Amino acid sequence: MKIILDNNHLTIFLNNLYLKDKNLNDKNEVEDFLGQLIKKIKFYYDLTLEGFINVWLYLDNNYGVVIKIEKEDLEYFDYFNGGIDMNIKVIETNFLYKMEELFPKDFLNKFIIYKYHDKFYLKPKEKLNIKEMSVLLENTKIIYRNSLEITSSSEIVGG
Repeated sequence: MKIILDNNHLTIFLNNLYLKDKNLNDKNEVEDFLGQLIKKIKFYYDLTLEGFINVWLYLDNNYGVVIKIEKEDLEYFDYFNGGIDMNIKVIETNFLYKMEELFPKDFLNKFIIYKYHDKFYLKPKEKLNIKEMSVLLENTKIIYRNSLEITSSSEIVGG
């Protein structure tokens, strides 16, 4: 699990190991999962989420999920009284991985390589094993939003 706190946004990266047997397309299961996750975040990181929050779940079959949480500032501070209300949106997508290091050719054969504005992005052709995913995550940046825009308006240079 990786957590990034930036201004009023919280981004949580959870790979498939954290999502064992979870159906994140089921609304009730998503709400239960997020409730448990928020309790863990409060306990381990001392981050408290209260009030109304917007939550986006970006699902990728290969990686797992990236959860983007934004706290909504309402004028009625006592309205939720320590509780939480969530507006949840589930977005199924294919993550891209922005290359920041060079990879051996045999490793790159597992990906479609896109060139977009002088940057290179990788999209796995098949499910990666844990070791391959670890190498990929160590040397790239996950692109979970705008991946469709990148793939549709870029040049395929490999794969």
